[in-house]
Amino acid sequence: MQILIAEDEAIIAESLYQVLLELGHQPLEPADNFAEAIEVLQTASPGLAIVDIHIGEHFSGFKVAAALNKTNTPFIFLTALYDKETIDRAKEFNPAAYLVKPFNKENLFATIELAANQ
Repeated sequence: MQILIAEDEAIIAESLYQVLLELGHQPLEPADNFAEAIEVLQTASPGLAIVDIHIGEHFSGFKVAAALNKTNTPFIFLTALYDKETIDRAKEFNPAAYLVKPFNKENLFATIELAANQ
């Protein structure tokens, strides 16, 4: 499955990319800001997206989520934030899952399997 990675931390984006390859997916070149993520959506049709809440400008991962909702593309929020306020706001965008950093291969696998089934 093609997966969009919207992550502005290069080390995390590369790690995600490599783990997704190991899991048998086709990760798209990571987008490190809102504009790049939208460009990927316009040129590819990912089956799933993994979106950092803090990509580029403050909380623009929520803007990416809104765009994904318009294309009916399921997505996973991947973030270091786990406070109630952020999670409540994230729920407004109906993510298929919410994964807290740091992630590991096993957690990512399970999360993708459930999210892709949405």
